[in-house]
Amino acid sequence: VLEHAAPIRLPATHWLTWVFAFVFYDFCYYWWHRLSHNVAFLWGAHVVHHQSEEFNLTTALRQPASGFLTAWIFFVPLAFCGVPLSVYLTVGVAQLLYQFWPHTQHIRKLGLLERWIQTPSNHRVHHARNSVYINKNYVGVFLIWDRLFGTYEEEHDDVPCDYGITENISAWNPVWANLHFYWRLASHSWKTRSWRDKI
Repeated sequence: VLEHAAPIRLPATHWLTWVFAFVFYDFCYYWWHRLSHNVAFLWGAHVVHHQSEEFNLTTALRQPASGFLTAWIFFVPLAFCGVPLSVYLTVGVAQLLYQFWPHTQHIRKLGLLERWIQTPSNHRVHHARNSVYINKNYVGVFLIWDRLFGTYEEEHDDVPCDYGITENISAWNPVWANLHFYWRLASHSWKTRSWRDKI
């Protein structure tokens, strides 16, 4: 896409390219993450990251086997904007590394930072299955996306986070952990009457 469809090429040597790429990558990540919670086929991959009933660094390391099949689609706009591949890969790694530290229960609220960036407090909300917290706080780094698109929820002192998915799989098999939701989708599809509903 960068080679054949980008109307411009941003210079990898200019600092504004890096700032633009990092912010735009985070914007694309927000939409990938949000749709991964709201589109069943995408949730089938992402659910693996949310299955843990604990919330710590191991939760951050819990990644799906099939996520690479669809996640890349959401970042193609960076190529259309002329972001060099080296810049794209570097900001992607930086954003991924940033997301490890918020997976903890040991750091409480961080004052003014809670308004601007992803912190452990607002990421605990994202991983909680309490009804008030479900489908909230999708950002990778910048909280502006959740605030702008109405998906922000603060962690409430009177509502402790309960972690995991709404219907736990109660199994330790990593293959089943990666496939169980797709099996459920196929089962529901099989039981419908019309081909339109099956699709």
